[in-house]
Amino acid sequence: SATDPDDYSITASPVTIPAGQMSASIVVTPVDDAIVEGDETVVVTLTGATNADLGVTQVHTSTLQDDDFATVEFDLASSNVNEGDPATPIVVSLSNVSTQDVMVTYTVGGSATDPDDYSITASPLTIPAGQMSANIVLTPVDDLLVEGNESVVVTLTGATGAILGATQVHTSTLV
Repeated sequence: SATDPDDYSITASPVTIPAGQMSASIVVTPVDDAIVEGDETVVVTLTGATNADLGVTQVHTSTLQDDDFATVEFDLASSNVNEGDPATPIVVSLSNVSTQDVMVTYTVGGSATDPDDYSITASPLTIPAGQMSANIVLTPVDDLLVEGNESVVVTLTGATGAILGATQVHTSTLV
């Protein structure tokens, strides 16, 4: 699943075993990138030999273990939203791009009431592969009541394909 030269480099073919020697090395060198892509494989297949016969083991698979991970968190810890405002995005971002979808779960609390004071995108949120962010959409309701400020508190509770970052709570104040 790995590709040369994006994920690794490899000794050029053919490989020569010097006279009097029993072996030669084919070197696979991984490329250290910042892309979250999961483990990938390199398959090396011996296809022919000169002055020797191919043995029983002609295929070798190397696994390149991905050492990259993404964190996911809110861009902002707080925001103010007016009751008459249109739908407002609460941005959730990754630290690194991922080649797989990242699913983020969250809970919603605070002093405001859904659906009387607002509506909000249902959990979970998916950040599609190749994207750096996605939005939880908060839509305030203009209820025409004279009332004080109310809060909508969104808390990230888990992630698949990433780990939770530092900013896990976002508080939107409905004014």
